[in-house]
Amino acid sequence: MNDLNSDGQPRGRGISWTRLEDSRMDELIGLCRGLIADGSVVYEEAHFLLIWLRRNVPVQRTFVGGHLSATLERLLANGNLGADGEGELVDLLMKVIGGTPLDIDNASYSTSLPLDDPPPAVPIEGQSFCFTGKFHFGSRDACQHAVKAAGGSIHANPRKDTCFLIIGDIGSRDWAHSSMGRKIERAVELREKGLPIKIICESHWAKSIRAAAPAAQ
Repeated sequence: MNDLNSDGQPRGRGISWTRLEDSRMDELIGLCRGLIADGSVVYEEAHFLLIWLRRNVPVQRTFVGGHLSATLERLLANGNLGADGEGELVDLLMKVIGGTPLDIDNASYSTSLPLDDPPPAVPIEGQSFCFTGKFHFGSRDACQHAVKAAGGSIHANPRKDTCFLIIGDIGSRDWAHSSMGRKIERAVELREKGLPIKIICESHWAKSIRAAAPAAQ
């Protein structure tokens, strides 16, 4: 009996399937980086990415893959890309990969694709916060201490009653993927289920925490 599926992976093993999805997501992020390496995207490159997504349904079902797929289908519907379409696609790809760091060695910026737009108000007192990534504000402990000093609470991981996920501006080497990790994936999943978790960037959070607890800077 053949215990391998069509992808050559063991059947019925969740961990193997997760690794396969991770591998393909890494491949997608790599493709996005390559496509905008020169700051532009032509129709043929965009069409190649769309075909890749169509052939990789598990990735297409993720938040990132789904957003990319829907945008590409719309932009390429008429058989061309155009200047406006190229600009929109470049902006989207930059959000996916987190841009290009200028002064941080061996690191990448965090994805901005899942961020709430427009950014919500960020009250601190009585609210729960989860942090992921690395922060210009300071260490993870420093960020958490600032929240607690202003009357907020900390969750180690996003859960149903988490109010905010704060994404550090600097990507973490510990993330599952170069521009995003499990906490981001989990927060998006909770939000898509209708739960009120907000996903915001470090700089937006920092403005609120400095206003709420100046001494914690």
